[in-house]
Amino acid sequence: MEKGVKIQITLAPVVAESLDEFCRKKGLKRSAAVALALNELWKEERTDEK
Repeated sequence: MEKGVKIQITLAPVVAESLDEFCRKKGLKRSAAVALALNELWKEERTDEK
């Protein structure tokens, strides 16, 4: 497995609360939820390149 890259982000309190709620519902850690969201955005932007 590749070594991960550590990043730090600052979220508005309401966004952080939404992220925490999403993570609780899905059983994910914050980093996994952010990675999933970024992956989805990446896929959406690349649909025309197939």
